[in-house]
Amino acid sequence: MWQPIIVETFDDSDLGGRWETLRGTWRVENGTLRCSEPSFLALRERVAGPVRIEYDARSEHPGDLTAFWGTREAGYKGGYFIGFASNGNTRNKLLRLGEEVAGSDDPLAAPGTWHHVIAQVFDGRVQLIVDGKTALDYHDAKPATGADVAGIIGWGEAEFDNLRIFTAK
Repeated sequence: MWQPIIVETFDDSDLGGRWETLRGTWRVENGTLRCSEPSFLALRERVAGPVRIEYDARSEHPGDLTAFWGTREAGYKGGYFIGFASNGNTRNKLLRLGEEVAGSDDPLAAPGTWHHVIAQVFDGRVQLIVDGKTALDYHDAKPATGADVAGIIGWGEAEFDNLRIFTAK
């Protein structure tokens, strides 16, 4: 059963001390988290697997509205990049240790529309679920080890809300 590590609604005017910007610039505005350049945000606390990253995201010009579970030193290349609306909103993709191992072209982000995204890694599986539809379901015969940092990536203009990170016990 999933247990929440953090539930963030961005009602405060700043990110607070539990988050760390790994790249780019993030701001909290009108109750949502926003970026306007390639930006990576991670929970400062170590997150052991299994892990579930759940959030709402939108963009007028969708690029990555993505989750990752990796390492502080290597970012997503130290684990998994679970990409929604990647490659200029032409593809959903899963990178394992920086190499693409799975992809799909459905569903993609509708400009200006909120999407509910779930990215999870458990029992050798990596899943991306968007608006209740499974976009990626990958069985990793050799799961990446060492990942302990969970977060999100916005590529260009992106807006996030209701960001939750879970572990399973």
